[in-house]
Amino acid sequence: MTIIPATPVHVQAISDIENDSYSTPWSYENIAVAVCDTNMINYAAVNPDGTLAGYAFMRHSFEIGHIENIAVAHNHRGKGIASLLMDTLFTQAQKRSMEGITLEVRQGNRAAMALYHKYGFKVEGYRRGYYKDPTEDAVIMRSWRLL
Repeated sequence: MTIIPATPVHVQAISDIENDSYSTPWSYENIAVAVCDTNMINYAAVNPDGTLAGYAFMRHSFEIGHIENIAVAHNHRGKGIASLLMDTLFTQAQKRSMEGITLEVRQGNRAAMALYHKYGFKVEGYRRGYYKDPTEDAVIMRSWRLL
């Protein structure tokens, strides 16, 4: 597994994983814009055969990173790919002198929350009814592990 910067070549595969992973996925167009956005830090997890196994998008705003999206294809889950992507995001955050990283996660997404806790994220608050299909609260998390 290789972690490389996501490029426009990866947009369709990212869109496919996005659509398979989320009940309200980003559109193909939003993904295409995000891949080219200079304020985004985008990575793709690529298999030896060139297929995409996962991706991560993090916005860099001032001294804070905000993880916008991270997903791994169903047939590649449980193999440590999300951890590889998180390691890469944290490395890039340190290189850019970020002070911390924030994110929102569905309250019921226990696997994602366990991953985030592993990286030092703590619950900062909630956004009631933030997610749709089904309606669910977002847990706001932040990691200051970079300091």
